[in-house]
Amino acid sequence: MYEDINEPIEVATHFKGGRASPLAFRWQHLFFKVSRVNLYHKFRIGRDVIHAYSVSTDQGGTFKISFDPNLLTWRLNQIYN
Repeated sequence: MYEDINEPIEVATHFKGGRASPLAFRWQHLFFKVSRVNLYHKFRIGRDVIHAYSVSTDQGGTFKISFDPNLLTWRLNQIYN
């Protein structure tokens, strides 16, 4: 079961070899440390390539987040229960 969120978030990110990896993020004044990236894929919206991640956190939640490299913005797309 999941809940659609689709809100902007702040993400601490590690960039290596041309790839972004989320380390932690802040949503609604809550801080989540990423313990594992479960899944990564890319998709297109028009000409833009969006990088999507499914991540588990130290707090026990699983989240789908995405990165738009053209706008340099992150979004929280879904929370999995």
